[in-house]
Amino acid sequence: RANARRVHVLAHSMGADAVSRAVRELGPEGQIFDQIVLAAPDIDRRVFLEEIAPRLGQHAQRATLYCSRNDLALFFSRYWNSPCDPLPRAGDSTTGPIILRGLDTVDASSIRTDLLGHSYYGDCVPLLKDVGLLLKEGLAPDQRRLEVQVAEDAAPDQPRLYWVFRN
Repeated sequence: RANARRVHVLAHSMGADAVSRAVRELGPEGQIFDQIVLAAPDIDRRVFLEEIAPRLGQHAQRATLYCSRNDLALFFSRYWNSPCDPLPRAGDSTTGPIILRGLDTVDASSIRTDLLGHSYYGDCVPLLKDVGLLLKEGLAPDQRRLEVQVAEDAAPDQPRLYWVFRN
């Protein structure tokens, strides 16, 4: 209704859970968003993989997930929300980042953060610059200042590439 040329969605932590559930419920509107960015999403990994991730590409030109293995808030959330679940939250790359077709995954574990390691999306200059390039220019990860990584343990028929910040 606003006649906007591009609409981006940027969500962090539990906000990413709320946004993801709303995107999951969208009907056949098609790609109504330019970018969907989920930073440190505090989302059950199984729910993300099975219910949310398949819908992101249907409603956005590009979907990006920023994760970190140093995020203590997501570590604690896992034990608070799912004490018997061995899988980390979607934004926690402790056991490896989520790598899927149609999702650009950026592991921000190399970035210096605050004590809990949960607010890296908003107080780290390299990450803010990366998000800026993504939102302003719509650039793919290989066109930004990121370094490609290969997940060696991925199944042969699955995507294997994700991105990290250069040192």
